[in-house]
Order: sequence, then structure tokens, then C-alpha cells
Amino acid sequence: MSGKFNGVATLIKNKYPTALYIHCSSHNLNLSISYSCNLPQIRNTMGTIESIYLFFNTPKRQKFFTEQLEMFKKEESMKDDGCHSNKEKLKRLCPTRWVDRHSSVETIYDFLPVIVNSLEEMITWPDKDVATKANQILLTLGTSEFNISLSVIIKLFQYTKPLSVYLQKKNIDLVEAINHINTILNELMNIRENAEIVFSDLFKNLIKRSNEMDIEIKIPRLAKRQKHRNNFSSENPEDYFRVSIFIPFIDSIIQQLNDRFNNHKEIISGFQVLINSCAKSDLHHLVKYYQEDVESYEKVVSEVDLWHRYLNTKNIKPQNALDALLICNQDFYPNIYNLLHILAVLPVTSCESERSFSSLKRIKTYLRNSTSETRLNGLAVLNIHREVPVTEDEVIEVLASIKRRLDFSL
Repeated sequence: MSGKFNGVATLIKNKYPTALYIHCSSHNLNLSISYSCNLPQIRNTMGTIESIYLFFNTPKRQKFFTEQLEMFKKEESMKDDGCHSNKEKLKRLCPTRWVDRHSSVETIYDFLPVIVNSLEEMITWPDKDVATKANQILLTLGTSEFNISLSVIIKLFQYTKPLSVYLQKKNIDLVEAINHINTILNELMNIRENAEIVFSDLFKNLIKRSNEMDIEIKIPRLAKRQKHRNNFSSENPEDYFRVSIFIPFIDSIIQQLNDRFNNHKEIISGFQVLINSCAKSDLHHLVKYYQEDVESYEKVVSEVDLWHRYLNTKNIKPQNALDALLICNQDFYPNIYNLLHILAVLPVTSCESERSFSSLKRIKTYLRNSTSETRLNGLAVLNIHREVPVTEDEVIEVLASIKRRLDFSL
């Protein structure tokens, strides 16, 4: 889509020079989280979570886990600060939508005591394969790195999950989306600046939780020359894990969000003055870029001044381009109206449109679950391009031209 030479964005821009290519904000957020989780400890924790789901995803083990979960909920219901989760079973990590992994990680975090108890019981089962696999997973769950990483993921994913849901709405524009992304970034940077205080609270809760499960949080064995693991010299587990896991992970998220949404911020830099009473430094570049749609720079500046005066007099604070467009008088502010119109149609996300034109759910149903790729592609083409007529003679001619495997002789 974004190829420099033969991509769709380039072909459109050749015909319409003022057309802007804007990468989907939801996909950008998904990629930011995905690359941030390449930190070895975080990546290994995600792999362990997937292994837990796959291990319990059999009828016998799932039934045993459900029984243990019901007992756990009964015990917790008697406590004032117990777990009140409504989840009934483990949830698999989504392979593509990283922002949707929050629910899966949260489920593992809530039911970790149940998982540990279930694995301890399964170790004694006569089935050698089940007992061996249960023992391997149990040893991993007892490590300090897994428990620290799980708590850190839960903490930081709480900020990206609401943003992902919001970016999929229909009635937002690019300015509003960037404002919310900046809000998340500012909060993450505030956490980074106060990393010692934030991680101290997180670590205290983790110690209390780990003591209940008889898990000891300690510094892993350090070698003199270590190439595949962080080798920070620290005698305090809290300092070690803050420096080795918490700070690198939050730094990675901040860097990814800044890098991937930098282009979005440059695009809306001139449009900001139409919504907020900010500086007009980027307005000249905006007017020059859309010179065929607006008048001279001086006239646009005059209209912007009048527009701000009108908003302040009426005490109106539009939240997005659509709100501003509804109250903008096209006859009195023609240039402002045209720029707001352009801003309103700049795409924020492609999630909604992808859902609207997807025909796969109508083609590959439970009755056609074993459809081959070639047949699926053919059915998809017929379903999507229904306006193209296909006659029976054309179908017979194509089938007749295909060489058959069987030769019948009479």
C-alpha cells in the first residue's frame, strides 16, 4: 500500500498531489506494542502464557482446572479483598492483535494461584507426558523474572487498551486521536520519571502476592561475563528488576509510540490552529500545501483570527473537526470551512472499513471449514465481484481445459 514506486499511495499521489498517506492508527499502536514486547523477559513471559493455555486446552485438564477455579472463587468470595473476576476459563493470546492480549494476560494474572495449584496436582498424575509438562510450566511460573514481567505487562497494558478501543471509533478525527495518544505518552513519561516510586508500589504488591503462593522473588544467578541476559550488579531485587525489566520496557513503549506516530503529528501540525487557539507557526506550510483549496495566506490568517474570536465570544470549545465544521459558517469563513472539511475526511483508522467489506465470514462457515485455499479464493472473488456475469458455458470451458488425473477408457 505504501510503496515508494508502485504502491497504491504513490499511484494516488501521482494523480492527486495533495492526497496524504496516513497509516492506520490502530495498526500503528498494535505494531508499537508488538515491537516493545521484544524485550527478552517480556517475550518469554508471553510465550509462557501461551504454553499455559495450550496445556490446559484439553477436555480432561480443562475440567480439572474448572473444578479448581470454582473452589478458588468460593474461598475468595469469603474475603473482603478477594478476587471477584467473572472469567470462567483461560483465554488464548491473539496472534495478530497485540492490544487484545490484555484480557488474556489479565486472566492469567487473576488465576495464577489456581494454575499453580492445578499444576501441582497434575505432577502426581500417572500420565508421564502430562506430569512432565506440568512440572516444566510450574518451574517457570516460580521464577522471579516471570512474575515481575507479568506484573509489569499488566501495569503498562492498562494504558494502551483504552486507547486501542478509542481509536476504533467512527466519529473521531486525526487531531482528536493524536491528542489522546499524547495524553497516553505524557502519562507513560510521567511514570518513567517516577519509575522508582511506581515500581516500588508494584513490587510491594507482588511480594505480598508471591508470599501467598510460596514464591520467592530473588535476583537470578549472575555471571562474570553474561551475553544473553542483563547482568546488573545489585544486591536488592527491587532495584535489579526495576533496571532490568521495568525501565527498558516502558522506554521501549515510549520510543515506539513516538516513532510510529511522528508522521501523524507532522500532518496535523497546521490543522491544530483550527481547533485550538495555538500558535500559527505551521499555518503557512498548511496553506502552501493546500493552495488550490484556499486563498492567500493573509486572508487565511485573518479568518483564523475571526474564527478564534467567535469561539471565545460564544465560549465554544470544539472537540474535533466534525464539531467545528457544524458550527462554521461557510459563507463567512470559506477558507476555514474548506480546511476543516479536509481535516474531517483524513483517515484515522481502517479497522471499521476492514470489517465492513470482509466477506470471509459469509464464505467460510462451519459447513465449509475444510475449504482449500484455491476454492476459497475463487468463492471470495465470486462473492465480492458479483456484478461480473459468469455463464455456465464459461465455467464448462474452463473445467474442460484442465487436465484430469484420471483417464477413462471404454
